[in-house]
Amino acid sequence: MKNNFPISEDKARNVYNALTLPVNQGGRFGYAKEKVQASFLRQELPLRNNQSTYAFDFQPKNGSKPTERLLQRTDNFHMLGLGLLLAVENKNKPGSAPLLAYPQLFEVQKLIASGTAIGGIADPDVRDLNAIYNGILAIKQVSTEVVSDVDTRRFYVVPSTQENGINDRSEANYADGIISIEPQPILVGKDSNALTVTIPTWPGIALQSNRADWEINLVAYAVGYRILGVN
Repeated sequence: MKNNFPISEDKARNVYNALTLPVNQGGRFGYAKEKVQASFLRQELPLRNNQSTYAFDFQPKNGSKPTERLLQRTDNFHMLGLGLLLAVENKNKPGSAPLLAYPQLFEVQKLIASGTAIGGIADPDVRDLNAIYNGILAIKQVSTEVVSDVDTRRFYVVPSTQENGINDRSEANYADGIISIEPQPILVGKDSNALTVTIPTWPGIALQSNRADWEINLVAYAVGYRILGVN
């Protein structure tokens, strides 16, 4: 299966060369090559039925999940691509959920069938989860908005073969739900960074699990270069 990753090797190489070109040779940054590493950032936030705005700061904090990859204050991150994904996860098995580029009915049905619901809370509705892909994304560094009005519909990808109760294999791959981001933000670890997703909501929207052991998370997944120890 072809991997249609939106960031070409040539583009990634050009960015790497721009980051490491010595200043005395016309480079803007002049970082030592050993400080520039291909890497990613990942942060997860639980969906809330009454919440329309989700803010990812990529900062380490108490209670961070083992699957999260955050930005240390001493480092910077040059972002090439960004994904906005969903994870339907058993909280007792962190890291067991596949990352989804669309609301997958089978995963939500597994959650609903998993046990007793918490009274007074509706089952999550896979159709309501489509609100995630009808929103707006922006990125702010300190007080400057460097990326604005990105429609979250761009992150929506449905593979031609999906997992269900009979077929336990999906054609989903690493590239699904990840787009090239322009302009390319440089997140500075010692400063405040905010990736904000705003989605439509309505009375009775059902986004979150009503099972004590399960939750549905919104996942921001950035790929690019981590620049070590520059702050």
